[in-house]
Amino acid sequence: MITYPYKDFETFIEDKLAILSQCPTGKYLVDALRETDLSISPDSSLPRKTPMQTHENGISVSLGCLSSDSEGMVLDSLAHEISHVLMNKKDETFKIKYNPLDELYRNNLDEAKSVSLALQIGAELDELGVNKSMKAYQNGQGVEFTGEIIHYAYNNAVNDFNGAISENKNALKNGSAIKAGFLGRLQKDREKPNLSKVYDNDRLGIFAYIGKELSIKLGNNPQTVHSMQNYQKNYPFLKGPKALDKDDIKAYCDWCGKSIFSNQEMSVLLTPNSKKTGLSQGASSQLPIADLFMSQASSSFKMCEYRVVSIQQNISNSR
Repeated sequence: MITYPYKDFETFIEDKLAILSQCPTGKYLVDALRETDLSISPDSSLPRKTPMQTHENGISVSLGCLSSDSEGMVLDSLAHEISHVLMNKKDETFKIKYNPLDELYRNNLDEAKSVSLALQIGAELDELGVNKSMKAYQNGQGVEFTGEIIHYAYNNAVNDFNGAISENKNALKNGSAIKAGFLGRLQKDREKPNLSKVYDNDRLGIFAYIGKELSIKLGNNPQTVHSMQNYQKNYPFLKGPKALDKDDIKAYCDWCGKSIFSNQEMSVLLTPNSKKTGLSQGASSQLPIADLFMSQASSSFKMCEYRVVSIQQNISNSR
């Protein structure tokens, strides 16, 4: 069930959802969305050039996007964010954080899926003659915000998506186009400076900071291990690095959809080398630093757990 803050806004969004629903992939997304419990509301605090953004409770929509006349941008943003919402509603299997690299990659996989699904919907709506604005925006038609022209951010994904269609007229139906768009975002667009900063560099900096701070806190006072449970929940790799296994591969494959990747194809995408594909030079240099600090925090965490248990046992024995 979707809730809205006021009627005019509900009418606006429902009109766009109705357009998305007129193609197979769009209908799949919107039908799945209506099975969730979330709210969609405008958010004037977002940058005007950020049309939509997901939050824990659903989708937050920028007034900048709503005040523009670019229906294509609105449709693309809705499709993209709906994909994120549906992923976030999945269970914790899809929040695999065994080490910093896996967490970066999980997030980039999620972005790749959202981008490729939106490209597929835009192409389907265009081919069916329902709406041409979404594809036009994705293929380079800029949108003006207060004098600034905003262009679609994933040109490599678009080029690879369109290339697959040029090679095979059935690419929209046999899944090869959406697969190409997925890989274009995952392995090429990932390296673009603005995207690398948001999805890789900044996150690695956060991991390194958290690891360093945890090591210091745990070293100064082993008893603080009890207050670290929230960190351990959010960063399970504090329990120690772990490799993705076949169950993880199947979970990711099911999440992406069998029509996009098979188990075998997904297992290739989840190899250590694949997870580093598209890392910018800056992110590549930051990765070992984040790994080091997180490993130190993990070691400190285990040592403190051992010391706390020992203290508790000694107290119990003395009684």
